Amino acid sequence: MDPRVTAYAELLVGRCIGAQPGWQVLVAATTEARPLAQELSRLLAERGAYALTRIHFGAAFPVDRDWLVAAPPELAATLPPLELDLLERVDASIFVLAPEAGGEALEEGPLQALRAQALAYRARGRRREIPSVRCDFPCPAYAERAGHTVAELEDVLYAACLRDWDEEARRMEPLRQRLAQASELRIVGAGTDLRLGLAGREWAVDDGHQNVPGGEIYTSPVEDSV
Repeated sequence: MDPRVTAYAELLVGRCIGAQPGWQVLVAATTEARPLAQELSRLLAERGAYALTRIHFGAAFPVDRDWLVAAPPELAATLPPLELDLLERVDASIFVLAPEAGGEALEEGPLQALRAQALAYRARGRRREIPSVRCDFPCPAYAERAGHTVAELEDVLYAACLRDWDEEARRMEPLRQRLAQASELRIVGAGTDLRLGLAGREWAVDDGHQNVPGGEIYTSPVEDSV
């Protein structure tokens, strides 16, 4: 076991979701991310939490790709009622993205269904009702896209993830404060002159909680201001 995989799992279980004894934690991953999924199960068990594991293969997001492709369009975009019940009861969730290399691209219909299912799985986390994190795992498919070997991608990804996130948060806070003072943001570049209204909007620092790697400072512009 690469010790960085263990450190990665510790980041996800500890800082990202802060798993507590008795928690029921959804762990959705793919066969390509098996080493990380195994470490997540072990660490959750050591914390006295339950791992509700979902392991899929093929898709970019850990859902059942084969079912999506075969199901009627009106059914494919929905989750089973039992799964929806489970999602309403879990205490936290971890989603590990690691697609298979060489897989066929989804057609538009199944692709839209995948996006709908991904949104449904992540809905409570995005509403901040439960701690939830989405992360990537270095795999051949991502290495191919990046033009690297898997070993090179591992070095890049783990360097981006295994950081002192408290220090990163302190480093980014002055930037967040500066942006928070603005009522309008203008982005100027080659062929670009974009204005975004920010009045009344809050800026946040992504310091290794909801998305890993983190490191972003972000907000949402006023809807009709762009």
